[in-house]
Amino acid sequence: MSISIDLEKIKEPLHKNYYAKGLLELKKGHITHLIGENGVGKSSLIHTFKVYKETFFNLKNCQFILQKRLESVNQINVRDFFSQMLCFQNEELRFFKYHQEILNELASIPINQLSGGQNQIVKILLSAYLGGDIFFLDEPLLSLDKKYQNLFYKFLNELVDLNKYIFIIEHSHFDFQTLPVKKYYMNIKEGNIWIS
Repeated sequence: MSISIDLEKIKEPLHKNYYAKGLLELKKGHITHLIGENGVGKSSLIHTFKVYKETFFNLKNCQFILQKRLESVNQINVRDFFSQMLCFQNEELRFFKYHQEILNELASIPINQLSGGQNQIVKILLSAYLGGDIFFLDEPLLSLDKKYQNLFYKFLNELVDLNKYIFIIEHSHFDFQTLPVKKYYMNIKEGNIWIS
């Protein structure tokens, strides 16, 4: 099962005055990897998917792991944050249960005091905790050290095993090891943003 996205359906400029052209295909149990330079509109594309998710994804449950940091109104710590999310927990994703030690390690740290890498891994854990059909990840390895990168690869393996749709944007190639990947490239030419 796949989802085909005709980017010309986006009727507003994706980035600056550039319109998107091309087709994207998301396959269940595969990683769709979009590569492009800074400033070409990759994050804007994910934002557009978030705003118009009903149009593009027929009300499927979508998880968006964006570059923005998790922020809290008060000094809530990681343990309390996840406790508040308990009513939303998705039992399908086993990943969260396997990596309780990461949450235990970060449990007492207020969210607004997490490092960049800690904040990123908490967002990834939160998406696993909440579950979804489609996972959008905007530069997921940003700020992750080797320990958290390994945890992220386990997360990807779990999503592939569960036959989820996975959409990742990055500036460059990275090694998905043995995971099934379809690569797309995003660039600006002829006054439009092209994905091929």
